[in-house]
Amino acid sequence: MVHPPTIRPPMLHPMYGPNKFKLGVFSANADGGLTLTRVPERWPARWDEIVEVARMADDAGIEFFLPIARWKGFGGEMNSREWSFETLTFAAALAGVTQRIALFSTVHVPMVHPVFAAKALATVDHASGGRAGLDFVCGWSPQEFDLFGLTMIGDRYAQGLEWAEIVERIYAGGSPFDYQGRFYQLKGVSGLPTPLQRQRPVTLNAAFSPVGRDFAAKPRISCSRRSSISKAAGRTSPTWRHGRA
Repeated sequence: MVHPPTIRPPMLHPMYGPNKFKLGVFSANADGGLTLTRVPERWPARWDEIVEVARMADDAGIEFFLPIARWKGFGGEMNSREWSFETLTFAAALAGVTQRIALFSTVHVPMVHPVFAAKALATVDHASGGRAGLDFVCGWSPQEFDLFGLTMIGDRYAQGLEWAEIVERIYAGGSPFDYQGRFYQLKGVSGLPTPLQRQRPVTLNAAFSPVGRDFAAKPRISCSRRSSISKAAGRTSPTWRHGRA
């Protein structure tokens, strides 16, 4: 007799924890981190040191670990960010060496297909016990679009909305569905398991332009971005301001 798999209940996601001021570690997956410098002690983004920092942050009660998504360096003498770890596998690996901290993956919509992203993110959520998070961006670097052989279209946020809709429908479960959109034409779409988090993992968006902020405020995106945007959109879901120190 075949028994259905046992699904453990998710833990309370750290981004919904009691601390109103959330702290996180950003860009540890890329050389230099956030600092473009030539100093000898610049962050090298070596795996053993990343694990050490992730465990330190986890033990200290810091809420999240957020990687930057880069496919190509900035060039020049240091070529910063050329050395960087892909973020979905990065989060999955860190799930095995941490216990409480939220593990975000930063995903470029044009470069990562939504069917693959949905499966990969659900994997991270199960591996981490419900600690996965999604930071999805619509791309900005012409060199990275060239690297993938893609055209950098002007209406990237419209593609982002379709991308999010497909992921959301996969996570809703049910029968396979066809999708006919402007950017995606898909047949027989399905995907199990769905994430432990319902309806989907906590979502962030890193947009700063006016059109990007409007995108982040749309109900389908439901991004945890800025409280002013959330109020303007009529949402009451938790939102977080962000800053750097």
